[in-house]
Amino acid sequence: MEMSRQSPSTSKCVGQRSLFDLSDGTDSETVQQGRAPKLSKSRVQQKKIAEQEECEQATVELITRLDRLEKRLLAIETLLARLVENATSQQSTKAYYTTEEVAQRLGKRPYTVREWCRLGRVQAEKAHSGRGLDEEWRISQTEPTRIQSEGLLSARRGSQLAAPRRLPK
Repeated sequence: MEMSRQSPSTSKCVGQRSLFDLSDGTDSETVQQGRAPKLSKSRVQQKKIAEQEECEQATVELITRLDRLEKRLLAIETLLARLVENATSQQSTKAYYTTEEVAQRLGKRPYTVREWCRLGRVQAEKAHSGRGLDEEWRISQTEPTRIQSEGLLSARRGSQLAAPRRLPK
């Protein structure tokens, strides 16, 4: 993996260090005046090689850390994708929805959804609910999505709203 990665610890390695290590007691003023201690070429080369090795070691350590972080991030992304998949598959495993579930999903009242079913504005069928003799509307799992994207169907012919009852005078 070839990537140029630098951090504050490797920025020193790029050439910001001098060849003279001032930790040996020599002050920077002496070096600036040209009275720096004379180092043999081999000593200068040794320091340069040591600095390069230190920089290489720091670079390798950073790359190793970044690789570990990339692996952890990939694992987190995989788990997140799996969670999203599980959440969406649980919603769509149901073959039919009740009018209450569709109303909640669409942000409408259950009465409104029942009326849509009765008028044929939604594809639904009546089925025995297991609670007495009354049947309940069943709405297929794809219908709420269709309603959100395409809207309601036009009303069936012959299905009109009944006139409201008037109280006698």
